[in-house]
Amino acid sequence: MAKYDNTGDVKRRRFPFFLTIFIIGIVLFIVGVVLIKVTNTKSLGKRYSYNETFEVATIDNMEIDFSAGDLNIKKSSDENIHVTGENLPEKINFSSSNSKLQVKTADSLLHLKGGYISFDGSQPTLTIELPEKAFDTVKIDAGAGQMKLSDLICENLDIDFGAGSSEVINVTCKNEADFDLGVGKTVFKDCTFNDSDFDCGVGETDFSGKLLGDADIDGGIGSINFDIDGCKNDYKIKSDSKVNINSTTEENELLYKIKLDIDNGIGEISLNFR
Repeated sequence: MAKYDNTGDVKRRRFPFFLTIFIIGIVLFIVGVVLIKVTNTKSLGKRYSYNETFEVATIDNMEIDFSAGDLNIKKSSDENIHVTGENLPEKINFSSSNSKLQVKTADSLLHLKGGYISFDGSQPTLTIELPEKAFDTVKIDAGAGQMKLSDLICENLDIDFGAGSSEVINVTCKNEADFDLGVGKTVFKDCTFNDSDFDCGVGETDFSGKLLGDADIDGGIGSINFDIDGCKNDYKIKSDSKVNINSTTEENELLYKIKLDIDNGIGEISLNFR
């Protein structure tokens, strides 16, 4: 039934201002990503290849800033760290000092001057092969493109995803893990995290593995699914909205409760326990 104001006119529903701004921001971000992808920037910067080997004994920390392209961090076939890249813009630099391996992208407006993305087959690719070692702190800032991280053990992990698809497979973080997810699909498979923070963006987030410490899960826009290798009764779940919770057992294995703090966004969140 229509509602009327004091003058007899029909009241009009007002679309929430903050939601309008948020939607406009998302649209502008997606348009920006598309414009970068369809812009042929090959002529705007030189490209080069990179191939270097580092002794693992000299590296305890890693800081990877790869603004656009395909990033693959995987297990090494020997006891050394191997870094290889193709079609890399000249604004990407590599260094090793003070026990840190660093890949740094020089700042530039939208990174267009570096010629990062084009549809002429010159997509930048970076592969980092790591031997079996417990690293201290690993920071990864991945921009537009695809990222795959596998077979990593570290104390602290900080990953900032941009736009595209991301996979995190068989990764163990013993202390704190922080994930800032962007636009696209992110898959965590066979992972083990202690304290963790998931800031989900726009798209789909799938997790399978163990959460051994307190976790914050902030929902964005899209679906979030966590398959947790643990008993439901070992977790204290706090949520500001409805969360789908499934469990195959009512047993518990721990003498304490692990906290799961969930802030739902726009979409569905599911927690599945064994």
